[in-house]
Amino acid sequence: MSGNLHLELENVGGIEHKELSLAEGPTFIQGPNAANKSSFLRGLLFALGSRTVPVRSGADEARGQAPPPGEAAA
Repeated sequence: MSGNLHLELENVGGIEHKELSLAEGPTFIQGPNAANKSSFLRGLLFALGSRTVPVRSGADEARGQAPPPGEAAA
């Protein structure tokens, strides 16, 4: 993979909506309890092809998007 990975998550776990870009190389995630670290990781897996993800309470569906493999983020 080259460059950044742009990720958009909606209604995943405790995340209502979040967009971010991850740079090439190691990424470290830290934060206090209940900061949605696990929801972020599950959303990342979902955006990359996992078939299941926890849906945010009160939402009908969850959404995760990342560019297809081999396609550079704009």
